[in-house]
Amino acid sequence: MEKSKLGDRVVAGILLALAVGMFSYTLTFPGTLQPTDPGTAALPRILAVALGALAVALLLRPNEVALLPERDGALPVVGIVVLTAIYAAVLPILGFLISTILYLVGALLLMKIRRPVYLVLVPIAVSITLFGLFGLLLEVPLPYGFVERILT
Repeated sequence: MEKSKLGDRVVAGILLALAVGMFSYTLTFPGTLQPTDPGTAALPRILAVALGALAVALLLRPNEVALLPERDGALPVVGIVVLTAIYAAVLPILGFLISTILYLVGALLLMKIRRPVYLVLVPIAVSITLFGLFGLLLEVPLPYGFVERILT
């Protein structure tokens, strides 16, 4: 058996055992008094099932699937990581909308998307939609800059 395939099987076995252990442990959690309340065990069970499913997918993964990009494809991956770090740093300064628009423009450029309509409309539409959904509708506190102060 190929060395990387053996490593995948070992990691998948460990993750599957962890998922089963996690789910088993949630059986000791107290129940709920209300039928509509999912209880404290709901989220850990969902995570355990997701982890188990991903472990099985890793176990059954064919050999020819590459987990890492080729060398010429590594630049966008590294670029996104660096761009995300910059985004996190400027988010409190510029606010959600401006930071997210700039982040999305940078990500689209890293993905070699050059059409101006995509570079302008997609970041603006996604940023405004996310701001409206999370910031206004769900009232999730987002970092405000001068644009957000004007809009609210």
